[in-house]
Amino acid sequence: MTRAFAAGSVVVVRDEEWIVSSCERAGDGWKVRCVGTSELVRDTSATFFSTLDHIESLDPGDAVLVRDDSPRFRRSRLWVEAVLRKTPVPLHEPGLTVGQDMLLDALDFQRQASQRWPWSSPSDTRRVESSSSRTTWSIGCR
Repeated sequence: MTRAFAAGSVVVVRDEEWIVSSCERAGDGWKVRCVGTSELVRDTSATFFSTLDHIESLDPGDAVLVRDDSPRFRRSRLWVEAVLRKTPVPLHEPGLTVGQDMLLDALDFQRQASQRWPWSSPSDTRRVESSSSRTTWSIGCR
C-alpha cells in the first residue's frame, strides 16, 4: 500500500500536475482531492483514487538547478516577474490593491498613438464611459 499524500504537496496524475487539498483512506488505497496547476487543468478540482490511478509525488529535493546564461539574467528575471504577476492578493487583505499607475503599465508604445493624434484643443476632449470595465476615459474628438 502506498503512503498518504500531504496536503499542499504536488503530485502528477495522468501527466498533469496537481496540488493535494486532502487525502483520506478509501478501501485498500487513498482518495486524493486535488486542484490542477498545470496549463490544461489549472484551477480544476478533481478526486483520484490510488487504486485506479498512478499518483506520483513530486519531491522538490529532486529538482535540478539550471544556470541562467542569458544576458543580465533575463530569463530568471522574466520568470520571477511572471510568478509575481500570477500571485493573487491575499483573501483577507483589508486595503485596496492596485499596481503602480493604477491598472496600466507605463509603456512608451501605448502613448505613441495618442501623441501622434492631431489634438486641436483641450476643449475637444470628450468623456467616454465603458460599462464593462466601469472606467472613464478622456479622448480627443474632432
